[in-house]
Amino acid sequence: MRDALEVLIDGRSNGTTLVTHGIGVDPQPADTTQNAPKADFSENILKFGPVKHAGPVRKKHFTLSNAGGAELIVRAVEGEGHVATTLAPGQKIAPGDSLRCEILLDPRTQDYGIVTEHLVVVTNDPVRPMRRIRVTAIIEE
Repeated sequence: MRDALEVLIDGRSNGTTLVTHGIGVDPQPADTTQNAPKADFSENILKFGPVKHAGPVRKKHFTLSNAGGAELIVRAVEGEGHVATTLAPGQKIAPGDSLRCEILLDPRTQDYGIVTEHLVVVTNDPVRPMRRIRVTAIIEE
């Protein structure tokens, strides 16, 4: 659910827009230690470093593992559009299994300078359903 609010002063807009985000999560089971999924990410920050603007698509990867006792389900993957990922909503990971996910950066579609992306991953992990992965790069001539 997304919504935008406008600030009015004396009945007139001052141009300020407030944006709210809400993400529905699964209800927390009574016993979260035994039969619940647990999302573990191998990386929280992925750094591409300096990248030539005219260069090829660059790839980095991270691993999403299920350290819990029930199936882990990816509910949502949201970003700002600077990078692409192979992680997608609906993917399932059995208890004890892992999924290798790629992050793709096309430097030709970026502006010069520092690029920062925050990927938000929502799963059915009842303890920590929402996680952020930061991706950075420096686009050079």
